[in-house]
Amino acid sequence: MPMPIIHVRASTPADAPAVKSLVEALPREVELAGEIREGGVWCTYTALAAQSVGGTVSGPGHHGAAYVDVLLRPRDAEQVARVLRSAAETVARILDVPVGDVWARVSELRSGEVFSGDEVQRW
Repeated sequence: MPMPIIHVRASTPADAPAVKSLVEALPREVELAGEIREGGVWCTYTALAAQSVGGTVSGPGHHGAAYVDVLLRPRDAEQVARVLRSAAETVARILDVPVGDVWARVSELRSGEVFSGDEVQRW
């Protein structure tokens, strides 16, 4: 079962060329940083219709924040940090969002709690 799975949410429209670039580049960047086998990272993207900070709605020219969720099997703290940094920096660079406005987090998946490939996965 391929792992990790990365889902990015941001205000960049889904049909923007940067989004295609992101979903193509992000898996390889994370594979390299996290020492994950090539072809082992899946990536999805969802465009946010609206977002606000402190009740102020982001407008034209203001990207707002980008949110990155990384689902992966348990890894050591150093590898998790490299995966998070790589994902955040790649999203910031490609979507032209300040890296400080990228919120990335890891959800470690536990054996027996993932259904994929027609079965519950155990490791």
